Amino acid sequence: IVAAMCEVEQSLTNLAPDGDYEERKKLYEDLGDMATEIGSFTTALIYYHLMLECVEKCNKKREALIECYVSLAQTYKDNRQYWKALEYFKKELELEENNPSEACKTNMNIAELYTLMGDTDRMIEHYEKAKINSES
Repeated sequence: IVAAMCEVEQSLTNLAPDGDYEERKKLYEDLGDMATEIGSFTTALIYYHLMLECVEKCNKKREALIECYVSLAQTYKDNRQYWKALEYFKKELELEENNPSEACKTNMNIAELYTLMGDTDRMIEHYEKAKINSES
């Protein structure tokens, strides 16, 4: 994996400094995914934040933002930074509010975070929201 990461890093250096945000986004996502695979969550978070910057610079659609938010949320969760994970799952939820099946999944993820944080009331609240989403 480390050799593959070096190759992707090299690909990044070959891109123009300003521009190619679409390609940069993909490369940063690949690097974040590889860093996650080897358990280097702090490094993965750096790459996922760079991925998000690229998406914001090229005015990508909501689907690309959702990808970024999910990657960040899951990696913060894996790194046991539950409040930060919650922040990004909530951003995802804002974009998924009109998609009941995805909102259901996101509410389940949020409920799980509240379970890990020991907040039973909010956990129940989000499980109930997930149930409502699943019935839509």
